Amino acid sequence: MISHPIPNVFLASPEEAATGALAVPADGLAGARLYGVDDQTIAALCYALRQKDFDPGAVDPTILRDHQLLYTYDELHGGWLFRFPDEVKQTLAQLNEKDFEAVVGRWEPVFRDFDPAPNRAVVPEMLNQLVLLATTGVRNCKPLHWVAPSC
Repeated sequence: MISHPIPNVFLASPEEAATGALAVPADGLAGARLYGVDDQTIAALCYALRQKDFDPGAVDPTILRDHQLLYTYDELHGGWLFRFPDEVKQTLAQLNEKDFEAVVGRWEPVFRDFDPAPNRAVVPEMLNQLVLLATTGVRNCKPLHWVAPSC
């Protein structure tokens, strides 16, 4: 079994991603370890970026169809490394203050049933970290990735 990278959201070249991106640091510049990253929270983020509310009972599975699966850490149990679509990276990188607050408001409800639920300051901090990574990715022409946890 291959271990997962320490960050669960990060920038990596295609070559790094093809080998699992195990050397990417969670330094806040190249990668970060964010609370609750999984397919549901990433789907909720994509809904929020499209200015739509997330309803777990009515998720259109195509919201994640453009998230390219690049690497599987363990064939039986995962985790799975996905590449964010460039459109999502661009949208994150271009968020202005008004849009930032709207995305936080739409994204935050997906975390309410987590145990423990994050306090209200955590979601804006996570989005701010994603914006920083996306901005760096756009500037350096590096794709943005996320890791779905193992089961």
